[in-house]
Amino acid sequence: MFLSDTPGVMDAFQRRRQIGVGLSADDFGTGYSNLRSLETFPVTEIKIDRTFVSEHATRAARMVIVGATIDLGRSLGLTVVAEGVKTVAQRAMLGEKGCPVGRGYLLGRPTDAESFTTQPVGRALQPASRAE
Repeated sequence: MFLSDTPGVMDAFQRRRQIGVGLSADDFGTGYSNLRSLETFPVTEIKIDRTFVSEHATRAARMVIVGATIDLGRSLGLTVVAEGVKTVAQRAMLGEKGCPVGRGYLLGRPTDAESFTTQPVGRALQPASRAE
């Protein structure tokens, strides 16, 4: 059974979308977040699962998958977020492939509410400079 089969769920998603609330396909590429979810749900964002961004992401097949996912999301007009960004090399690779949004320890560690308000927001995943 899919969430879209549950009565009222799609209407609730659409109503929220109309008032500007986005819907994210989390852990895209694994589990229930798949190509069907992009067609079925009014998503505004896909999050590339951290397993595709991990240290092993330098393998050719994973790099192709990440690039294709970024291209797919951008072609559909969606924000693409890379999860699990831990290294400058990962940030550079993602920036070069056109994914400017990410989450992970490189960009910020989990924190309490008080510390959160004093931390910088919105670091982009641009290719790393030589100074880094």
